[in-house]
Amino acid sequence: MKNKEMELWKTWRETGNKEVFNQLVKRYEPVLYKKFSEFSAAPIPNNVLKSQIQKSIVKSFQKYDPKRGVKLNTFVFSRLPEVNKFVYKYQNVGRIPVNRIVHFNTFQTAEKELEDKLKRSPDDYELADELGWNVKDVRRMRREIKKDFLSSQMVTTIFDEYSEDDDLVHLLYFELDEKEKAVYNRLLGMNGIRKFERDQDIARDLGISNAMVTKIKKRIADKAKKYQ
Repeated sequence: MKNKEMELWKTWRETGNKEVFNQLVKRYEPVLYKKFSEFSAAPIPNNVLKSQIQKSIVKSFQKYDPKRGVKLNTFVFSRLPEVNKFVYKYQNVGRIPVNRIVHFNTFQTAEKELEDKLKRSPDDYELADELGWNVKDVRRMRREIKKDFLSSQMVTTIFDEYSEDDDLVHLLYFELDEKEKAVYNRLLGMNGIRKFERDQDIARDLGISNAMVTKIKKRIADKAKKYQ
């Protein structure tokens, strides 16, 4: 890479310009995909793995200090081993079982479709029939979701207690559509975007109404409740 990355970094740090930041992130895509290829066979959803690598790169931009005499590229590469720790943690500890990753989206989709059809939450037997699973597998999936993902306290305080090191919050990110991601980023200060404390500030930044921000926050919270 050339000095273009350093020029973009300086401009972003001085101005906070989002477009410049996006250009800087894009310049590091080759680094992202090279690191991704090292662990592409790991039992982790591809989008989650890519998100973790990008998170490491963005954190490097935020923490980099040229006064220490280290080049930006060197600093970015020096922090990438954080991704190794993330992968090893899930491979060795099994925090997210492989079969659970495979079936989770199928389970959630079936549950939502039945809720829409029945106008109520489906019971275990109805879900088992819809999915073609044993009832005990449905019950096990529900227990795993409740145990492994966001707790009820996290759901009710998701906009106030976010930690950038909380991998589960990043998993939720990939459940969101583009409008929800835009609000989510500003609520939690994710992906290099400034955190806003008030809905009206988010509305102003995105050029939408306060009511729309409230509506989108409700949709995000509803999706988070699936992890209870």
